[in-house]
Amino acid sequence: MPRNSILTSGTGAARRKIFTPTLKILLAFIYVCFAVSFPKYDMAGIMMFASLPLAALIASSKDIFKSLKNSLAAVPIALVIGAANLWFERATMLDFGIVKISAGEISLAVLCAKAWACAAAAVAFSQCASESEMAKGLVALKIPCPIALQISLTMRYIPIIAEQARQVLRAYSLRSAHASGAAKITDWPKLAGSLLLRSLDRASNIYSAMRARGFEAKCSQTTRGKITPADIVFSALFVCVCAAFRILSGEIFV
Repeated sequence: MPRNSILTSGTGAARRKIFTPTLKILLAFIYVCFAVSFPKYDMAGIMMFASLPLAALIASSKDIFKSLKNSLAAVPIALVIGAANLWFERATMLDFGIVKISAGEISLAVLCAKAWACAAAAVAFSQCASESEMAKGLVALKIPCPIALQISLTMRYIPIIAEQARQVLRAYSLRSAHASGAAKITDWPKLAGSLLLRSLDRASNIYSAMRARGFEAKCSQTTRGKITPADIVFSALFVCVCAAFRILSGEIFV
């Protein structure tokens, strides 16, 4: 066996031994808790804290641009939620002479940064944990088996429904009389109904195939993940790193 293969195998084995599914879920939850705890005007602190999932995406993603694009999906939602800040917080917080930035603009930017950081952490987590690993980790954390299975099946079905949506839009574009092929607002309900019907049919076929293969909505004892001492140590280390980011940002950017 080539030397590179030996190193790769050893590294992969060590990684699988240390980074168990339970640990991955704990780290994602810990990061989200710290991210939302930043004050609403601490733009510099949350941007510095967002470097952690960014580094994870760079390390785990084969297509970093696609991963970053997926993580930006949460930003429009944050914009809608925090749009009222621009109206209620009009006091000038930063004055650069020509440009004045209000408190509402800063709080809205911080909210968007938090949303992106949490979404980036979720994308990084999904790239290093399969659906079955997530189910094992959730069961190990005493999450009821039906909920763990539902989350696992949802993650498996998202790419399928996304492909169904692409097929519906592609068919609409090919049959559209417009040059751009973009869907008109009046056609959105029809497209949504078509996607729903296609998804229900596909889900029914998938369920029949699973039942034909003996699927039962049960979590066997052999699939239960376990929290190891290495998980506890690494989680404690990660908490210390997040706490250091959180405390130092308050000390530096006052």
